[in-house]
Amino acid sequence: MEPHAHLPPMFRLTELETGDARATARTVSEAGSVLHVARPDRLDCAVVLQPGADERSAAKMAQLAMADALAVLAPPERPITLDPHGWLMVDGAVVGRVEIEAGIPPRLVAAVSVELRGEDEAPGLHPDRSDLWEEGFGEVAPGELLEVFCRHLLSWQDVFHEDGPAVLDAAWHRRMRGGHE
Repeated sequence: MEPHAHLPPMFRLTELETGDARATARTVSEAGSVLHVARPDRLDCAVVLQPGADERSAAKMAQLAMADALAVLAPPERPITLDPHGWLMVDGAVVGRVEIEAGIPPRLVAAVSVELRGEDEAPGLHPDRSDLWEEGFGEVAPGELLEVFCRHLLSWQDVFHEDGPAVLDAAWHRRMRGGHE
């Protein structure tokens, strides 16, 4: 990870040279553990979540956190949307996914993958799939996106615990594909 990336204090980063962040995270019991596979072209990480949220609410928190992180880094007026299956879309094209899996009980794991810069030799050939570079984000380092994601995840966890699932649900529905910001 880049030396300038700083995660909020409740998160502990483990950098993996290779492997599967999601599979490794399922074996970790400490909430706030962040497993990150070092790749220059993709953010591939998993976060062990704090207990207290059901799987559906945890998925919404993680999806909203990544959508907000992308919105912070996106060019102006670029729509960032979600779908019920965890797909992250920029201007209608899939750039990544957030999934929730069971970890060591009662923990859940948020697995995140976002394409930063694909190696597609024919950009635009698959208009339903893209990457951040192709969508005009410029150079986004994996550590930069991870840092922003973790900050937003912490914020959405606070919203859930302070205000309950209704506020989370409303925000998630606004980010749904075809929904309004």
